[in-house]
Amino acid sequence: MSRSKLPETLLAFFRRASDTLNEVSEINDDFLENVFDNISSNELILSKDKVVCCILEKVLRVSRPLQVHQFLSSTLQSLDRFVTDKYASHVIQTALCQCLRLNGGQLRCVQGDDEDNAMSTCSVVVGIAEGVIDKLNAYVFDVYGSHVVCALIQVLSGVRVMDEITRSRVSRGVAQKKTGGGSQEKGSGSTTEVAILELPEEFSARLDTFCDAFISMEDFSHCLTDRSGSKVLQTLLYCTSVHMEKRCKYLCRQVLTTCKVLPAKDEEERYVAAHANGGAAAITRVAEDAVASHALECILKVASPKLIQRLCQQCMSGQLLAMSLHPSGNFVVQKLCAALSTPSQMSLVAQELLDHLEDILAVSHFGVAIALVKAAGRLECSQDELVSALLSAFHAHDEPRRCCRAFLALSALDTLDQPGSEPESAAADDGGKIPRSSQKPELQPCVQGCLLTAALFTLSEPTDVLESFVSSLSSSELVHLATDSGPGSRVFDGFFACAGASSKLKRKLIKKLKGQFVDLACHKQGSYVVDACFKNSGAKSKSDIAEELLAQEQTLSGSFCGRHVIRNCDLENYTGRKATGTGMSGQKRHYAEEDDGQHRKKKRLF
Repeated sequence: MSRSKLPETLLAFFRRASDTLNEVSEINDDFLENVFDNISSNELILSKDKVVCCILEKVLRVSRPLQVHQFLSSTLQSLDRFVTDKYASHVIQTALCQCLRLNGGQLRCVQGDDEDNAMSTCSVVVGIAEGVIDKLNAYVFDVYGSHVVCALIQVLSGVRVMDEITRSRVSRGVAQKKTGGGSQEKGSGSTTEVAILELPEEFSARLDTFCDAFISMEDFSHCLTDRSGSKVLQTLLYCTSVHMEKRCKYLCRQVLTTCKVLPAKDEEERYVAAHANGGAAAITRVAEDAVASHALECILKVASPKLIQRLCQQCMSGQLLAMSLHPSGNFVVQKLCAALSTPSQMSLVAQELLDHLEDILAVSHFGVAIALVKAAGRLECSQDELVSALLSAFHAHDEPRRCCRAFLALSALDTLDQPGSEPESAAADDGGKIPRSSQKPELQPCVQGCLLTAALFTLSEPTDVLESFVSSLSSSELVHLATDSGPGSRVFDGFFACAGASSKLKRKLIKKLKGQFVDLACHKQGSYVVDACFKNSGAKSKSDIAEELLAQEQTLSGSFCGRHVIRNCDLENYTGRKATGTGMSGQKRHYAEEDDGQHRKKKRLF
């Protein structure tokens, strides 16, 4: 039985249109015109249909500017019904997001055959914005209307915000299924980026009006704790941070004042004198709220250095440990570490957290430790204290040359050494093959452990970690790490990029991987490790890797990843030199000249 209430003939037409969109790579203009002729004058009825609304979204994503304009114009007469309907709200949201594909000239271009009623797309969007602002308090806290408001904010600012903010988890999952698994649909983003160049002045003026109306809402204080309102608040913060920094600062201040984290300007002196700890209690309460914590994370990401300094000194001081141990608060601490901009701020955070790292790791909040390491590497301070605290937390202070095993497995070193804690391995020697399901290495790295180890390589001189990575891991364990489906290959990238990694350590690591390069080159993740080893090795090591790979050139040529390795390592030129009799010595000379040329080129720059 059909879920749609539309006539079967109309429903069959849109189903055929959907099949065409799935089968054809390039969409014909005549096809789009035919579809939009059937949509014309029926936009609301079709958008409210459970089946056809999804097809309309597909069509709108490939539509032309004129067709987007026509559809948005039709929503002006029934805007409230579009915005608050369970299905139509998704359609108008998709239509608005198509404006992010247009430039300033296309938005200002007047569309329509009737000269008296012709409007530009810019005017249509402004009209929608005026209608939304009139009922802003209702739309912001509406489950469906809030998503339309988020899309409108993005269009008015010309900024595309990541899907994690603007779309629900269910909506993101549906979009991934429609686009073939984990890939994102066209027009979505994982980061905040500028989408519209030459933004019309009308958009900026209307966004300014929108901000004033948003702050003046009756239920503005509920935006922190309401799921729908929080999404709108975060979108507004991200979008204003790009083009309207002063407005963003004012919005951050208003939010923090409303939740009592900061005092109002007229209460500044009285607040400092009588309520010194009031902000600390308030920010802890916000950070530990499952919904409000997301808005606080957003504020930390877009806040000015001056505001971050104030939050560190007046509000978060003394509360960081409690927040780090909390299921929601620990994410706020991670964002705070990413926002630190001075060594003094890093020292304040490190002083409070380093002595309690083991307690934080015990509740599996590994992201806090990773954020601390990244901040220490970026600001170049508190690095020795941080490494020492990590060694103590993982019970590796007495055996620092084995610490990398504990970091990768995210387990205390004495726990790893207990009998039976690690499965027996038949490939512990340096000549083992790539581990299979029946042949597992001793060490089982985890995703967070790989990220922690890679972050440690960003420090100035993590000597113990570098030497531990090379000496404490067997060949089979290194291969298993390189072919891990998680971020294992990034650990190798971090090792080779580390300023403290000497040429001797790099040669020792490459020597441990000798005999495994062909299997690694044919692996999706392992091929990146081969590229990194080849790129960061000396002339002799490059020559040895090339010789090993070319011994099974046919195997590499038959592999998708292997062909990329052949290209990246320039093995085809080596084959030509070998054929002319230059042999391996010629290859060594080639790489030696290449390395020497790069060295001389670098010397000329200074």
